[in-house]
Amino acid sequence: MIITISATLNDEQINILASQKGYQANFLDNSEVCYANPQSKEDFIRQVYEGIILGDATREFIAYSNRQKEEARIAEENAIREQVTNSITSTIE
Repeated sequence: MIITISATLNDEQINILASQKGYQANFLDNSEVCYANPQSKEDFIRQVYEGIILGDATREFIAYSNRQKEEARIAEENAIREQVTNSITSTIE
């Protein structure tokens, strides 16, 4: 399966999103020299939303895996308890 996500944004929307997500047209390096950001606003926005999707998908797969492991752990513990219970007998004389 291939999932394709697209958005058509006008310049104003790109400017708003870029600003809200922290894009800076210029930045200072370690020696306090000001440089123009080589990354476009459009590429920055693409990268931000790609990161959001990647992060969400990763969290979901990890949560699913953790649930599966927990279910397997509980099943194993229950099997051990049942084996121990079935192996012990006691009598009073």
